[in-house]
Amino acid sequence: MARTCSKAPARLLVIMVLALLLSLQIAGVFDAARLGAPAREPALELELEPVVEAENVADNAVDAPDADSTAAAADADADAVAIAAAAAAAYARLPDLKQPLSAPPTPPYVDDASVSARCPMWKAYDPAIQAAKQFATNCRDVALTKEYKPVFSVSLCESESHCGQGYFVVTRKDLHSCKKAFDQVLSNNEQLDSFLKTRIGPDAFHMIFDGPERASPSMWHQISPCVYKLPYRLTNPGTYKLQLIHSHTDFAAVDEVTNKWPQVILKNILPDTFSLSVCPKCKPFTAKSLSLQQLPLCSRQLPNQGVYLKSTLETEREKYKFENYKKGYIWVPLGCRYDQLFELDTLSDCHATRNFSMLMYGDSHNRVLWDAVDVRLAGSKRHLGKNPKDGDRDAWFYQDRMTGLGHSGDGNLNGRDYVLRNSILDKKAHKVTSLNRTRIRHLWGNYLQKLVFDHGDWDDAKKVVALDKELAEFDVFEFDWGHWGSGPEKNNGHFTVERYLDHLELASDYLVQINTRRNRLGLEPLVVIWQGVNSIPLIKYEKHDWQVADQDWRNNYRFKVWSMFAERAMLRRGFRVINSFDITFPWIQETEDANHVHTLPALDAQVDELLHKLNICNYSD
Repeated sequence: MARTCSKAPARLLVIMVLALLLSLQIAGVFDAARLGAPAREPALELELEPVVEAENVADNAVDAPDADSTAAAADADADAVAIAAAAAAAYARLPDLKQPLSAPPTPPYVDDASVSARCPMWKAYDPAIQAAKQFATNCRDVALTKEYKPVFSVSLCESESHCGQGYFVVTRKDLHSCKKAFDQVLSNNEQLDSFLKTRIGPDAFHMIFDGPERASPSMWHQISPCVYKLPYRLTNPGTYKLQLIHSHTDFAAVDEVTNKWPQVILKNILPDTFSLSVCPKCKPFTAKSLSLQQLPLCSRQLPNQGVYLKSTLETEREKYKFENYKKGYIWVPLGCRYDQLFELDTLSDCHATRNFSMLMYGDSHNRVLWDAVDVRLAGSKRHLGKNPKDGDRDAWFYQDRMTGLGHSGDGNLNGRDYVLRNSILDKKAHKVTSLNRTRIRHLWGNYLQKLVFDHGDWDDAKKVVALDKELAEFDVFEFDWGHWGSGPEKNNGHFTVERYLDHLELASDYLVQINTRRNRLGLEPLVVIWQGVNSIPLIKYEKHDWQVADQDWRNNYRFKVWSMFAERAMLRRGFRVINSFDITFPWIQETEDANHVHTLPALDAQVDELLHKLNICNYSD
């Protein structure tokens, strides 16, 4: 049962409205008359490099060493606010697909070489600022594989003031032949065509750092035709191996005009012997040492950054996750802490504080995340290990004074190989019990059908539609969408960026409309959480494989662009956001089924982010 309205304005409603107003105000599109109407993207500016002139102070403040740990904790909230504002500004740098082109000049960031190299700090940062940093005074050439010596030249530029920060510059040697690619039309949208040719470029890459942390930075961009900048920021000191994979060429990854499969190259540019030493004199971070720090609470609104730290097996969390995944890494949020992980059978009393329900709506990635949340709330240490595709899901969780946490449900995983304790109630009593409980449900919606065109009949007496009544059972609506839209055209895929954004805006605007009608049913607005778009592995399919034959468009450069536009649209509507692309990207090449992350640490990271944003325990922030 969803929460009912109180006489005083609900705190949740106030927070959502303020967040929406703030995001609109930052983007320069504040218009009170349109708060309940479908929102359109405002006129924005296309840029080669992010504008950082006014942000250098904030960047220096984030990177500067603290006087002591107490001062660091005191300044953490201010840093979080600065990062949030910088993130909002970064989304605003995306082009408006409905407006004419514009490209103002962009002054570069200059590294402060007068400061001796500082050890990495456990603080979040703005990727847009990081991508714009210039370390041109400290660059060196990098040896390439024999195959790629005649194709690219690569230089590594490292910060002289902040160790662990740098970028690779990859340059096509035959610029004449490369520039021929710019003669083609990539998108029928003039803004996007210019954006892809200016910011993305013909070649696509995938970096995988393996060492004291696992990382795949996605701050790549083109700085001039066929010259690419691949920034990184490594937080944990030590020695790293690096795969610098050349994945696509000739704009194949982002072409949305030609109906063909984007041919995958999948070759490492660097020799296997390449390694990178990061901050060798600095003390590494561990999950245990960070658990002892007084860190601020992670955001329940914005996507949180995180690091896959090398496991030291000093904590019970690390031990059971290593047994599950055999990967030796654990996700830890960067510069903040989660307060509701429900791991190791903790926080079961939160289920008794109130009736709380979440509907998860979307594709198979949404379903897999539901399965993992189900396992976590059930108090089990076991991971999924498989990806069953049977139907919708529905589960309830109680605090049981006699047996601890109870669980039961309809349509859950077939053939569960872990033991769940029985609830004190049988499942027929779920909807009539007076006991408080947490409920999670998953419904399939690979094109967000319910939000786009399946609203149901209008109830003239209550002034609501059937979907309003269906969602009246829930307090939270969590959703994703992307993979089907970029799949084969015969499955209604091959969405362009503009069509994808229009479809997503149509669905999310209807959620805004639903929230304006919830008071007619005596309910508070839904908390809406955007799950984001999972990454996809690079695979060299053969001609007979369906991905080639059916012209499957899914790839990470396309999904990165979709993810950026989607996050901006969701934050402007006051929704909470998870960046599933960046969470899954470091691990996606090791997926078991060429798609999902059910056997990888990335899934636990998504669960951590979602449970924190849910705030089942109803803690005051």
